[in-house]
Amino acid sequence: MPPLKIAFDAKRLFHNREGLGAYARTLVRDLKTFHPEHHYFLCTPSTSGYDYAREFLDQSQYQLIMPEGRKSASLWRSKGVLADLEKHKIDVYWGLSNELPFGMNSIACKSIVTIHDLLFKTFPQQFSLADRIIYQRKFKAAVAASDLIVVPSQHTQRDLSKYFPNAQGKQVVLGQAIAPVYRGVVASVEQNDGEAYYLIVGSINERKNLRLVIEAWGNLSDGERCRVVVVGRGARYMKQMQELIATLELDRWFEFRSDVNNAKLKQLYIGARALLFPSHYEGYGRPIVEALSLEIPVICGNNSSLPEVVGKHGIIIEYHRPEAFGAAIVKMNQEAVRKNLMVGVKEHLTKFDPQQLSNQAIRLMSDIVGIN
Repeated sequence: MPPLKIAFDAKRLFHNREGLGAYARTLVRDLKTFHPEHHYFLCTPSTSGYDYAREFLDQSQYQLIMPEGRKSASLWRSKGVLADLEKHKIDVYWGLSNELPFGMNSIACKSIVTIHDLLFKTFPQQFSLADRIIYQRKFKAAVAASDLIVVPSQHTQRDLSKYFPNAQGKQVVLGQAIAPVYRGVVASVEQNDGEAYYLIVGSINERKNLRLVIEAWGNLSDGERCRVVVVGRGARYMKQMQELIATLELDRWFEFRSDVNNAKLKQLYIGARALLFPSHYEGYGRPIVEALSLEIPVICGNNSSLPEVVGKHGIIIEYHRPEAFGAAIVKMNQEAVRKNLMVGVKEHLTKFDPQQLSNQAIRLMSDIVGIN
């Protein structure tokens, strides 16, 4: 197979520490690691000086494509980049964050777009009207112009077909590999003076549904409770939840942490009794895979993508019922239950194996370009 010229929308790769940024860095890094024979281009209006992105400034590994002169960064990314893709004779352009440049199908370069979730459709109350209009326009254009649509789960595939029927026939489920830091267990574990705790990881907003855990804790006895470490950032909703904790006199059971780096977060995973993931909706659920990779079980709801990501390695409940969550905690407190949930987890995790996912991605790109 001749080498491909593959370009990525790399704005979030350079500027987003978590979420879409972590996804972009992991995907690009794995492709370069397992398939160095191809040429990788990073399209971005600007780069960052953050440590997490510095490796991608290595011109011997990746070629940067950036706007020249005084071009508007937003206009260049939304359309102007097309001229650069033609100039560099790019074979495949991959939009990593739900969008493609407008007019993508007007040039010879093939295109892939990753659609992570349909949150603006399923939880419209979390978005302003202006944002919903912008997202609708971008998603519609990307679905129409793309040669292939990558989705992280079967659930997202169903949502995309529901809201954008013309996506059918273009979609392929490609799981997301976890970041390299979570791919091996370390010897030292945060002991917290031997005190047991549960872990919650993610943004602290209404969709993540921290309220369910707090209400469940309110129904448990002291003997059934243990500490809950909440890692994430929030504003209004976080303040509301802290007020609810105080009202229910649960302050000593909840600890909030922000600015936790990956190495520290890994230690928190390893020391946890289980990951609690009460979210109303997820297109994927990255913390679940991180926890399972470190042999930490999960409690989550029976909604959206969560059951397919967890598999048989967690307790799956009716996510809107605090009493069901409390019953799951009582069960998860038992060491034998936790141990049993980890049986076969390595086989389950093969679907998130970085080399297999990279191989699949290269095959997909070769197919749309027409190279065998």
